[in-house]
Formats: sequence, structure tokens, C-alpha cells
Amino acid sequence: MKTRLLVSLILLFLFQVNDSLAQIEVKGVVTDDTTGDPLIGATVLVKDTSKGTITDLDGVFTISVDDENAILVISYAGYKRIELKVQSNMQIRLKESDDLLDEFVVIGYGSQRRSDLTGSLTGVKNETLMESRSTDLFSAMQGRMSGVQISTDSGQPGAGMNIIVRGQTSINGSSSPLFVIDGVQIDVNFDEVASTGSSQARVNPLTGINPADIESIEVLKDASATAIYGSRGANGVVIITTKAGSSGRTVVSYSLDASVSEPIRRMPVLSPDDYLVYQAQRGNSQFLNEDTNRDGTFDTPRDFGQLRSFDWQDEALRAGVTMQHQFGIRGGNNSTNYSIGIGVLNQEGLVVNNDYSQYNMRLRLNTNVNEKLSFGFSSNASYSVLSGVANNGGPNSFTGITQQLLLANPWNILTDDVDLVSDGYISPLDLIQKSDKSTNILRLISSVNMSYKFTDNLKYTGVLGTNVSQSKVKEYYGSETSWGRLPNGLARLKEVSTYSYNHSSQLHYNKSIGTNHQIDAMAAFEVFHYNFEDFANTVSGFEDETTGVNNITKGAAVTSYSTQRYNNNRLSYLSRINYTLFDKYLITASIRADGSDKFGADNRWGYFPSAAFGWRISDEGFMQDIRSVSNLKLRLSYGATGNERIPPYTYLAQLDPVFYASNDAMIFGLAPGSLPNPNLKWEVTNQFNAGIDLGLFDGRLNFSADVYQKITTDLLLNAPIPAQSGFTAQWQNIGRIDNYGLELEISSVNYDKNNFTWRTDFNISFNRNKIIDLGSADFIPISTQGDFQSNIGRAAVGQPIGTMFGFVFDGIYQIEDFTWQNNSDPSIPHGSRNYVLRDDLPAYTGNPQPGRMKYADTNGDGVINDEDRQIIGQSNPKHFGGINNTFNYKNFELSIFFQWSYGNDLFNASKVRLNGGEPWANVVQDYFVNHWTPENPSNQYPAHGAIDRQIASSYYVEDGSYLRLKTLSFGYSLPRAMARKIGMASLKANIIGNNLLTWTNYTGWDPEVNFNNPLLAGLDRIPYPRARTFTLSLNATF
Repeated sequence: MKTRLLVSLILLFLFQVNDSLAQIEVKGVVTDDTTGDPLIGATVLVKDTSKGTITDLDGVFTISVDDENAILVISYAGYKRIELKVQSNMQIRLKESDDLLDEFVVIGYGSQRRSDLTGSLTGVKNETLMESRSTDLFSAMQGRMSGVQISTDSGQPGAGMNIIVRGQTSINGSSSPLFVIDGVQIDVNFDEVASTGSSQARVNPLTGINPADIESIEVLKDASATAIYGSRGANGVVIITTKAGSSGRTVVSYSLDASVSEPIRRMPVLSPDDYLVYQAQRGNSQFLNEDTNRDGTFDTPRDFGQLRSFDWQDEALRAGVTMQHQFGIRGGNNSTNYSIGIGVLNQEGLVVNNDYSQYNMRLRLNTNVNEKLSFGFSSNASYSVLSGVANNGGPNSFTGITQQLLLANPWNILTDDVDLVSDGYISPLDLIQKSDKSTNILRLISSVNMSYKFTDNLKYTGVLGTNVSQSKVKEYYGSETSWGRLPNGLARLKEVSTYSYNHSSQLHYNKSIGTNHQIDAMAAFEVFHYNFEDFANTVSGFEDETTGVNNITKGAAVTSYSTQRYNNNRLSYLSRINYTLFDKYLITASIRADGSDKFGADNRWGYFPSAAFGWRISDEGFMQDIRSVSNLKLRLSYGATGNERIPPYTYLAQLDPVFYASNDAMIFGLAPGSLPNPNLKWEVTNQFNAGIDLGLFDGRLNFSADVYQKITTDLLLNAPIPAQSGFTAQWQNIGRIDNYGLELEISSVNYDKNNFTWRTDFNISFNRNKIIDLGSADFIPISTQGDFQSNIGRAAVGQPIGTMFGFVFDGIYQIEDFTWQNNSDPSIPHGSRNYVLRDDLPAYTGNPQPGRMKYADTNGDGVINDEDRQIIGQSNPKHFGGINNTFNYKNFELSIFFQWSYGNDLFNASKVRLNGGEPWANVVQDYFVNHWTPENPSNQYPAHGAIDRQIASSYYVEDGSYLRLKTLSFGYSLPRAMARKIGMASLKANIIGNNLLTWTNYTGWDPEVNFNNPLLAGLDRIPYPRARTFTLSLNATF
């Protein structure tokens, strides 16, 4: 009995000793080696384990280790990583480093050291995104990354955007990249924002993403990186990671941004007095005179001295005030960490009564149950409301607010002898003040993940992501507005709801074999589902307008109604392996199989492989004596990706509702609406990439260059078919598009001495796009409805997407180009002459006159007809990029960021009206001064009313190149000792200017144009003006 008791006590003692050894507590502090300042948020990991923590506001950490010989790995962004054996009261000093090779970046279904990458990617961190303090994520990203072309539709709050990674790859399918937000996969779909079609202005469906909540953005560009996403990676992948929590002391942060915005320029249209002169030149008696006796003759001069005049830009545009509040809290312990973010935004648009509000809430939670099991949860909720009828288009493209600010007659004429609609006297303010419009968007993006380590080498990860959105638009145009006058009040309603989910189950295997071999493998399967529903209703004829859109039962006529629902399903299997030999030869291979119900049973599956090779040349023995080279790596890759972003059910025959006449009545029925194509299959992009990464002088100068070629075949095309089929078009796999290009990124530390640092980040991208094949067609016309000119572009074989097509403007017909009566008797007044064009001059129109537009006979056959139309412009830039210089001196920081686009053309459709095409519309000052008259034989502008409104020509094409001082930021950080005296850990103030200066030759409102048709993005129809913004930002942590 005593023996058993003694053994039990000994075993208990041994267990206690073992337990105490397993709970060795290590404390330490991490500081800057130069300044001695604590490094907040430095990562401390136990080597070869998943156990870790981060330092608190004092740079202090506490961590438990299993072994007194354990090694700690300490790292911090911008500092050299070190490894130290544990000891008591560790004093750790980190040295700054400009070498980013040890930085981990997020890739598809995992992360990887930058030095181990074989694919091409680019990205930005939170610090860079927040330099501009922009309320819009995509504006903050613009110009920061090579190969990523970002343009926003306009300056309207929440405006739509276009993101193209390495060129446009599809004609009818989408060319937008896939977004992955904390593991949730999202395709950009502008239809998710409710719109009745009353405006051509789009609202960004991802407008609810708060830049302040983002930790990093990585853009996967080449197929080696994107092929793991298979059918969704053809256009690149944008991976957004939100801020995570940290163990240690709880950190509370608050920021306030107060901004004032103004239009970046005013359009130089005529003043009210000049407008009177202009109308007198045109002989507009209906405007200048009154019909006082109602005999149909306007013969009594109007007394303009008794009338009120307006500068509509002054009346409708304002200095918009924006207030943005951000609140964050994060913390945790060794096993669990959390991060919470709350954002409130109230933004006044540049147009009166146009406001935008946004509310964000984010929660991210991670917990390690034990050494094997961990869970994570992330949720991003946003609700936004855009109010006001400030749009860029209505029933046609030039009846919206922003157009009428420039075109509307500046005199307020409200007499009975004037038709308020046809004679153009409607005030833009009537549409702003006597209409009601609001668009709301609710979005919830959530994900949950679980990881379980079977062994030190084998781990399971499961991810479930959901994306739910709800949007509703309500519009009412009163009977005193131009849009609501004829229908006696017009109400429009539309509601859209969507949801999607994606689930992946992944097995990760990581194994080191000796010291020379490293294997990192992953296999997974994934399911995806998307559901879309909408309902729309239009009602008119309101005898009682007091309740407007809030009670549409008061409308006498239901003008239109519609509803629809569709869904899409996808099943995928995928695998990837990374193999490293001698820590310098890197091999990556992946394969993904995708099955989609957008194709018939025999074509649902697509297979997308990739392979890549990397060689760290700088680690070779023959490079060791070249001390100036700190990194040199060569990258080669190939891969295939797919695209299925077309409407669902297109491979099936569909029935559409129709009405037909029978016995003097309209009878409802159904008729075939589309021709089926069971052979429809995946659009496939094959991409080749070669890149080089070079680091010099211990990482102070880093250079990266990539060349690539993308070949997209089996284009998903809604192709024209013979009319005898009974249909006009059918979805088919036809054609090929090629993209090839060069991308450069350079980062340098130009000076770093005596508390002064100067850093430069530069990127430039060149992409060339060409349509190689369109099947039996040589071109596809690009139709842009809603204006006099609708056929102004072509998608043509041998040409890039975005090609403008029309006549070549050849100046203005002059008097000497004609003969007239009495052997061209000069004594006959100009207005009495019967001009006849000389026989040696060809003409396009049937009755050319002096002062009208002239076109070139490009084929030299003596006749100007459609055969003389040719390429007149190109929407794609020759190159685009950005350069940022950051200067730090002690606690002061100055950042100067320029962004540009060069070599793209814009089709300035506003010139049809602003150059005298409409008798009542205002015109720009330059046209007014320099238009053609017999006394001023201009070759620049036609005579009044002589512009060819329906003929697309190079007259409307202008150089859209620009250089913009995108962001100028000056900041000061209060010394930490002073901040602590007032109860804060840190306090920083910034003064920021955005869109301060723009250098361009473009005569329109702004050269950054993004029309809603991706086949002709350079079409300008007077969008919402872009803003110049001044911001005071205060950021505090506690």
C-alpha cells in the first residue's frame, strides 16, 4: 500500500514538473534599434509552431513555450526578422530593413513568402490606401499597382467603377476580376444595385467596402497565380483581407475625417449676356421676341431686363461637406483575438440635394481551441443610401441634371407663349427640387473557417462564405418637371435581392525533406451558388401628388412591370503543389476542374492547369561576391483560366411574353425568345508570363518587371445570325482576343540619414489588345443608344477593343469651295446666294454649304460615302501608372502621389450640343468666339446649326491623356511621450488634398471617362463632375 502511494506521489510530481515545463512564460519588449521606440504589433512566433502573439502599445509581449530551448521568431513590417533563444526579460531591438522578401502575401487558398512566389502579383497595404483618406476604396487603389487599370464612372458619391487586369479579354462576357473578401468570392454585378434605367450612371455594388477596415489588397495577375480559381480567374483576382485582431493589450482607435469638395473645373459655357448675343446671331426670334397678340408671330422684343438669369453651375453645384468617423477595437490573448470596426459616413455630393450616407460594421474573430484546432469568423455589414436626382442621363442621354447644368438656357422665361419642354426652358433646378429619388444598398459579407492539424505536416481547412445583398430604388418626378410633365407625375420602383455562398474543404500538406527539399501541397473541392431576384414597376397619372412614390396606388396607369429570378451553380476540384529545391529553385503546379450549369450537359466541365518556375539566382555561389545584389529572381509561368460570365440559361431555348392583335384586341401570348445552343462551352484564356525581381543595396532599390501574353479563345459572343432563323442573334463560341504587355515596378529608399527619409514607389504598365478572330464576321458594330450618334465604334478583327469608327473630319467648307449666281458675283449677299459645290470637291451630304463640316475622301475614289469611314480613335491608353514620393523627417510626413494615363482617345459627344447643334442649348465660349462665319472663315468650328449631329467623325475625338496630382498629404505625429500625457498611445493629424491639379488637353469636364459600355469606355456624355477634395484627418489610438 505504501509502495503504491509512493509511486503515485512520484508520478504526480513528474506530471507537475512536466506541466510546469510546458508552461514556461516568456516576457520581453521589442523596440526600434535606432530610436528605442516600442514597436506596436510586432509578431512573436515560436519557431516551427503555430503559437504566437504580438506586442502591445508598449512593445511588450508575453508568450508561453514548451521548452526552455525554444526559438522565438520576431518580425515587424519594414524591419529585419530575427530569431532568438528564449530567456527571461528579453530586450529585443529590431533594425529597419528595406528588403520585403520575408513579407508574407495572400495568394489563392493560402499565403506565401514573397521570396517564394513564382507567379505575378501586386498589392497595397492599409497605410498606402489610407494616404488619400478616400471614402471610395477603388479611388484609393487607382494608380498604385502595375497592370491594374482602375477608372471610376464619375465624381458622383458611390459611382460605378471599372477594373481591368492586363487588358480586356472578352466582348460580351465580363472582364472584371474576381473579388475574394476574407474568403468570400464575389463577382461584380452592377445589376445588384437597383436601377430603373432613368439614369445611365452606375452605382458601385461594392461601395460598402470601407478602406479603413482593410489590412491588405493583393491582385493576382498571371495564370500561375489565378488558375487555382479556374473559371473565375481569367480576368485576375483581387484578394481583400480585413484587419485581424491581436493578442495582448486591447487597442482602441478613432479617426475623424472632415472634407470639403468642389468641382475640379467649371465648364466655360456662355454667360446670360453672351447667350443673348448667341441667340441673336442664330436669329432665334421665338427666344428674343414675344407673341403678345397670339397671332403666331414673335414680333415684340422681349424685355430681358425684367427677367431673371442664372449661371446653372453656380446654382446647382456646391461645396460638398463630408464627415467620416471610424472606430476600432482589437485585442485578445494567446488563444483568441478579435477586431471590431464601425464606420459612419455622411457625404454631400457636388450637386445640391445629392447626398450619400454609409454605415459599416465589421467583426473578425480567431481562436485556437488547442494546438490542433482553430476557428475563425469574419463579417462585414454595410448599409448605404444615395439620394437626389443627380445623374448623367434620363430617358435619353442628355436630359439628366449634369447635362442640363451646361446646356440649359440661362434665362428664366415662363410666359404662356413658350412650350416648357420643346423650347428648352425647363430649369435644371426643377428636376432637382421637385423630384425624389433614393437608392439604398444593404450588404452582408460573412465567412467562417475551421482548421485542424492532423499532424505537424497535414492540416484540414474548411471555409464557408456568404454574400447577401438587398437594394431598392424609389423615384418620383412631379408634373412640374421635364420628366414628369407629360405623364402628369411619374413613379418608378425597383427592388433587387441576391445571395450567394461558397464552401471549400482543403487539405494542406507541408513537409521539409532534409535541408534541400520543401513540399507545400494543397487539394480541395468547392461548391458555389448564386441567386438573383428583382421586381420593377412604373406608374403614371397622379391626380394627387402629395405622397409621390410612397403611394403608387394613386397613379392611374401602370406603365410597365417586370420580375425575374435566376441562379447559377458551380462545382470545383482543385490542387496545387509548391516544391522548393536547395531553397533557390521554385516549382509550382496546379490544376482545377470547374463544372457550371451555364452550359449544356456535354460541356459543363472545364479544366484549367498551370505551371511556374522560379530561380533565386542571387543565392547561387557565383553571385556571392556581388554584394550590391541582395535579390535576383527569375520567374516563368503558364496557365489556363476560364470565363463563364454570361447570362444564365443562354444555351437553352427560352419563351418571351408577346402581345398580338386579334378582333381589335391585344391578346397575351408566348413566343420563342432565343435560339438554343447545347454546344456552348467555356471561354478560355491561356497566359504566358516571364518576370524578374531585382533587389540592390540591401533592398534599398527593388525592381520588378513582367512581360506577358494572354490568348483568349472560344469567345462567348452573342453573335448575329441569319434572319431566316427567326432570330437576330445566338450565343456562340466564336473568335479570339490577344493581350500582351509589359509591367514595371520600382521602389527605392533614396535617402535615409539624420532622421530624414525619402522613398519613391513607381509603376508603369503597357498593354496592347487585339481582336484576332470573330468567326465569319469582320466586325461587330457597337451601338450606344440615347443620342443622335449611336454607331460610333466597332469591335473589328485586327483592332483593339474600344475602337472608334467614323469619318475623318477635314475642316469646314469655305466660300471659295462653291460657285453661285452670276458667275459667283461677290456683290450678292451671303444669305441670298445659291451655293453649288465645285465639281472637283466631293461631298458626303446632299446639300453642302459654306460653314458646314467637311470629310476626307480617304480612299480617293472622288465620292465620300461609308467606304471612307475608318478608325478615328482608341479608348485604351498606351501606358498608365503612378509615382509616389514619401518624405519623413522626425514626426513629420509628406506624401506626393501622381497618377496618369497616356495615349487614349475620348469621343466627346457633348460637342454635338455644346457646339451649336441645338437651337436652345447653351454652347462653350471657344465655339462662340471661333465658329465659322463669312467674316471668320474658321476651319475649327462649323457655323451655327451646321454641325452634323448624326455623323460620327474625328471632329469629336480628342486626346484623353492626363497627368494628375492625385494626392498630397502632410502629416504630423505627436511624440509618444506627449501623447501618453493626454491619455493616448498615439495621435496623428493630416491635411490631404485629392485631385488637386490635372494637366490635360481635353476640353470636356474631366479626362477620366468610363462609359458604361466596356466596348467603348471612352465615350463622354457629360458625366457627374469630379471633385477636388480637401481633408483634415485626426487619428488617435488608446
